[in-house]
Amino acid sequence: MADLPPSVVASLYNLGPQGDVPAHQVAFYCFNYGDLAAVSFASGLPWLALYQALRLPGHRNKSRALLEAVTCVRGI
Repeated sequence: MADLPPSVVASLYNLGPQGDVPAHQVAFYCFNYGDLAAVSFASGLPWLALYQALRLPGHRNKSRALLEAVTCVRGI
């Protein structure tokens, strides 16, 4: 958590400041609850994190569409 940008940490609103967070969970929270900076950060995560984030339930419709657009552009 300490290595993440402040906008990403803010999107992980229900987690404490310590500990490890899986990359796919970071992507999920950034796309669902983050601002533009958090979404930009999540868009640059490794392909596997984005692929796994797509398979998580609970996406908001617009957030899922944005994640699908990012994975399409990146060829995932």
